[in-house]
Amino acid sequence: MARGFLYLLLLTLLTISLASIAQDGRIQLRFSATETNGKVFLDWTMNFGQTCNGIDITRSSDSLNFTSIGSILGICGSPTDTVRFSFVDESPLPNQTNHYRLSLGNLGPSQVVSIEVINLEGSSTQVRPNPITSIGQIFFSNERRRPHTLEIVSYNGQVKERLISREEFFRIDGALLNQGVYVFRILDEDSEVVSTGKLVVAK
Repeated sequence: MARGFLYLLLLTLLTISLASIAQDGRIQLRFSATETNGKVFLDWTMNFGQTCNGIDITRSSDSLNFTSIGSILGICGSPTDTVRFSFVDESPLPNQTNHYRLSLGNLGPSQVVSIEVINLEGSSTQVRPNPITSIGQIFFSNERRRPHTLEIVSYNGQVKERLISREEFFRIDGALLNQGVYVFRILDEDSEVVSTGKLVVAK
């Protein structure tokens, strides 16, 4: 009876371990990245049965060439329990997409998670991409998540688009605008202009 139970347990662990490996050989984890105040918070969970000797946290700007930015030493994971880990990237690559991957000792690499980090660097707004060919975003400072209004204005003074956001960006659909150069203004909840700028729409 005990031998049968042990065999069933080992078979279950093996099934879980195999199921967690993607076709490309990467270990699939509950792995996420979030950005707050210019820092990227990484969070991942290893299922029971997944164990390794040390974790290397790596980052890339192109999702191909990764560089180590930190490590967690010692035995990781557990044969009987799920284990959660976290890591903070204090200095992510600004104004581009950051790609993260874990090197899990003998288990191999994890899947890649990606997140764009916007740093206004003293500017009040940033348009990405500029020119906008399809979908673009206008980033601005809105840490308190207050409602702001964006007005996109043609050079003859016509308001072509008006959007409201409580986030730190407005999402622009370039298909709704004719090709050309526009000015925009961002107004706070009291209708005071807090920022202005230019954007280009290219078809």
